[in-house]
Amino acid sequence: MSATILAAFIMLLPSLAVWQEKTSQLSKLERPEAEQMNTTHSIGFYSLTMPKRLEHVQRFAARHGFQMNIVPGVIAKNLNETELVESGEIVMNFCPPTMTVALAQGHRNALKEFLKSENDFGIIFEDDVAVGGSQIEHRAYGERPILEIMDELASTHDEVKWDWLNLGRCIDHCAEEKVLIERVEGTKNVKLVESGNPMCAHAYMVTRRGAKMLLKNTWPFYAPWDVMPMLMHKASKKNEFKLFSTTPRLFVQDRNLGPSLHTDSNPECFEKMAHRFIGEQWEQLEKNQVSWASETLLYTGKSLRCPAWVDPDEE
Repeated sequence: MSATILAAFIMLLPSLAVWQEKTSQLSKLERPEAEQMNTTHSIGFYSLTMPKRLEHVQRFAARHGFQMNIVPGVIAKNLNETELVESGEIVMNFCPPTMTVALAQGHRNALKEFLKSENDFGIIFEDDVAVGGSQIEHRAYGERPILEIMDELASTHDEVKWDWLNLGRCIDHCAEEKVLIERVEGTKNVKLVESGNPMCAHAYMVTRRGAKMLLKNTWPFYAPWDVMPMLMHKASKKNEFKLFSTTPRLFVQDRNLGPSLHTDSNPECFEKMAHRFIGEQWEQLEKNQVSWASETLLYTGKSLRCPAWVDPDEE
């Protein structure tokens, strides 16, 4: 009896291979239509995941029938910011919190995993992702599985040729957004928009071209992960990189971000803070002479000497 229990316990260890197999099995139990669905596009799902959030990601993937690829998160304490600055891997005029550098490295690792596949599109999640109220309560994206919604959103690339599609924007300047698609096919009221400050990177879709452009132009590190794509987009004069968003957003974060965020009536928007951030981004573009040379983003920033570890509270 004890040998049987021990064997069962070993089978439950959260190795990647076992997790992928269990995700497939749970998906069939919880949402059998997801396995039988015919999709038009080849889409891969990738979650940047810290160990303590693995169970949440497993439940999220199983609930929606995602064959999730788990990408281990980068431990910030394992990075030495002094060395990264001295080696030219951080180019800023202030010392960024080390955890923001680690997060950027983690997202880059997820994009690399996507490009190893043959998928045409990749959806990158952070490990606190959850489906938002716009879909759970209001079915803004239609009465259909999330997989089918993802397939339809991929189709919007045919019309507007985006590189990055933000599926969970926050702190945006919504009053000045430009509507690109008035109503996404199969939805009640979902639009595709171009806006000034679509922050938050807990859920976004990229093309293979977009992933390659991001990997080529987000290291050395010069801004937080959700800001670098916005700078790439703002610097574009000939559509070198196109970043758009869906609204209402499909995904949210299941952790409280604090009372200072999302205080407008629309939780995607925070006009006052977004206005400030947009100004800072344009200042950064001008100060560092940011421009495109073919598919390479030119950035002339320099950094101060930074301590090995920079806590967010120190900035």
